[in-house]
Amino acid sequence: LTTRPKTIPGQQLSAIANGMAHTDKESFEGALSQWFEQWHDYINERTKSENGRSFYTHRRLRTAALSLKRNMDVLWTFYTRPELGLPNTNNAMESFFARVKKLAGVHNGLNAQHKRTMIDVYISVYNADKQRL
Repeated sequence: LTTRPKTIPGQQLSAIANGMAHTDKESFEGALSQWFEQWHDYINERTKSENGRSFYTHRRLRTAALSLKRNMDVLWTFYTRPELGLPNTNNAMESFFARVKKLAGVHNGLNAQHKRTMIDVYISVYNADKQRL
């Protein structure tokens, strides 16, 4: 999906996907299945090319929707397995990787092996600090 879908089905699917962090699994599954029922014909629409081959007209929308449906169990691991202590967003992880990328970018003169070693040491120190807390 794009950040600003132009079609109504795309806008609705985007709203459903963006609301995932603010809802529970059952509500999300219900909204997604209702979306599939409403737009079934639209996402299965096919177009014939000049050479006679057919393809899905709304391929990207179809792919995004089917990806959500196919990966439902994995998307809700934080919800179905609370004992793992997983957050419902990956913001903390993105923040951590941004710091690692910044650290690696500051040291442009290092070769690949030395950068890997520096990142390994940074992650080790970070994990040690986390365990102390």
